Formats: sequence, structure tokens, C-alpha cells
Amino acid sequence: MTFDQVVAALTVAAIFITPLVAFAAAALRFGVDSRPGVDDRDSRPWLVPPGQPL
Repeated sequence: MTFDQVVAALTVAAIFITPLVAFAAAALRFGVDSRPGVDDRDSRPWLVPPGQPL
């Protein structure tokens, strides 16, 4: 393998690995899971069946 092939392989690997590292850092900084829990009420009234309280 020549030096150019090694550099090209490392560049391609960096293109795929860099966003994963950035997303991992953002998840650690801002919270891994921001979905509502079981106890959180759904604030979208169009999803509530008719006759049910909001």
C-alpha cells in the first residue's frame, strides 16, 4: 500500500467517525433521551379519543 492509499483510507474513516463523535458529545452535553416519559401527558388534542378529558 502506498502512502496515498493510507491517507485516503484515514480520510474516509474520519468522514464517517467525526459525525458519530460529534453526536455522542452532543448527547452527553444535552441529554441522551429527551422523549417524554410515561407520566407526561400528550398535549396534542387531536390524538385524544372523543369523550376523553384533555
